[in-house]
Amino acid sequence: MPHPAPPLDGAPPPGRLVATVALRNARRRRGQLLKDVPKLLAGTPPHAASPPTRPAALLDPDGSAARAHREPAISISTVSRMERGTYPLEPAVIRQLLLNRYGVGAEEARAVLHLLGHEDAEWSVDTVHDAGPGWYERLAACERVATAIRWYDVTCVPRILQTPAYNAALLWMDPEIADHNRALPPEHAERVTALLDYMILERPIGGPVVMAEQLRHLLDLEVQGARLRIVPNGGPPVWEWGQISEMAVYGQLLYAMEAIRVTYCTGPDAGGLRAAVLDTVEAAALSEDESLHQIRTAAQKFEDQTAGTAAEAGR
Repeated sequence: MPHPAPPLDGAPPPGRLVATVALRNARRRRGQLLKDVPKLLAGTPPHAASPPTRPAALLDPDGSAARAHREPAISISTVSRMERGTYPLEPAVIRQLLLNRYGVGAEEARAVLHLLGHEDAEWSVDTVHDAGPGWYERLAACERVATAIRWYDVTCVPRILQTPAYNAALLWMDPEIADHNRALPPEHAERVTALLDYMILERPIGGPVVMAEQLRHLLDLEVQGARLRIVPNGGPPVWEWGQISEMAVYGQLLYAMEAIRVTYCTGPDAGGLRAAVLDTVEAAALSEDESLHQIRTAAQKFEDQTAGTAAEAGR
């Protein structure tokens, strides 16, 4: 399946797309349904018999008490549209939802406001850098809601396709994200096109047992619908970021580059540049049949190494 569409003029800022996903994720993480939100905003716990008085004070992102005032009521429809990016994300409402109702910490709430451009930060219309608390979970939430993902990597198997053992072998160096596995469930495999540098099949990350398991897992995901393409030696120049993903989120293309945390892009300029990189790489990649042959060959090589090591140990 080809990637969804080229970047469109008038695409929303990337921070807005990520913030809408973060808002929905925070509600779901709290175990709250959309139908509960008006009650929560009025100060009523879900399923409470009668609503108490609406709280007068909100919290600022730094956790301090805000000026006393009453927030306007908000409907289920409005919250739903906010979570899909079709309704303006007002900072005061975002603070109220995240801090007072969804139990998000003050620093994480500040990071979401940063994405909207409401905080002093490195931010532009089509590019935003997300390095605040919760950045990894926000990225994972975007991947979960994406209806299609095209991912190019030159260093390792994409995180959304990793086995737990392969993931653990990579994450030991970053304790902040060591407890998070972004692997998508197998039923989402058909959403993914993975463009993998040929050296990924050679790097023994975690050792031969882990690599053999990971490569066999890729082959299983291909049966589930994932499209796997190997970029051969002599292909296009290595992308300077090392990794880039294109996600169809709420009908828009969102680009993510992970290096030191994550940078997001949208639109025909910043997004168009990333789309061109992916198009060039995909055009140079081996066919799906050739790619699967290379993956099977690499998996067999690691399995042979495992068997040889076991036989040597048994002597």
